[in-house]
Amino acid sequence: MWWFNRLRRETRHVAVSGTDGKRHYGRQSRASEKPRSEWIAVPVPDPGIPREWVDAAREAIKDNAKPSANADRVWELSGGILLCGECGCSMVAHTTTDKRRGYAHHYYRCAKRNRHGAQYACAHGRHYRAEATEGAVWELVSALLEDPERLKAGLEELIDQERAGTRG
Repeated sequence: MWWFNRLRRETRHVAVSGTDGKRHYGRQSRASEKPRSEWIAVPVPDPGIPREWVDAAREAIKDNAKPSANADRVWELSGGILLCGECGCSMVAHTTTDKRRGYAHHYYRCAKRNRHGAQYACAHGRHYRAEATEGAVWELVSALLEDPERLKAGLEELIDQERAGTRG
């Protein structure tokens, strides 16, 4: 059973004075639960999927990380895949926008700058354009996958390092 009409949503327009002395306009929303007598029951038909499958699927994805929602863009290298060459921290998503001209630029940068500020960040303060970086990574991965001998040699070297107990 699914319940319709459970929440009362109230939205109002607000004006806030900004630090630049200008007024900024936006919306403020609030939701509150309605009395149970106003709820409408909607029967949900049985989809025919065994309960064990549903439970197994939920278990499989319970620890998945939510992708970055920075600027409503899919960041292909976020989540620790791309690392800073200077300090080894993961690179994070960063977006700059120009609302007057209507464009946004997407970058990857070292996470230390976000966490500790510019004065404590690593010396690698460069921002990398997301489109160019993702394209370069794709070219590298494609080249590796198209050359099975090179891939096999790399995997054998990795196996040898694991056996030796070093991760050089």
